[in-house]
Amino acid sequence: MINTQDIPENQENIPKPKVKIDKKETCKVMGDGLALAIHLVVSTLMGMGLGYALDNWLGTFPIFFFICMILGFASGMRYLFQIGMRY
Repeated sequence: MINTQDIPENQENIPKPKVKIDKKETCKVMGDGLALAIHLVVSTLMGMGLGYALDNWLGTFPIFFFICMILGFASGMRYLFQIGMRY
């Protein structure tokens, strides 16, 4: 059962936390997060494309496809760790 005595009748009487939000820092962090996501996806897709092209050229599907996909993903993870070391 909810105790109605603890619920204030007027919401304006509730003290608001005084937290200063730095908009520049917030935008920088959001930009870094977006860059990480895009870099991880694009580097993996580029690796897959390169591997697919090599496999078509050499006739060895799916060997280079998977090797280059893993290398592209590793490149994205490397970038992720580089950015992560800033914070």
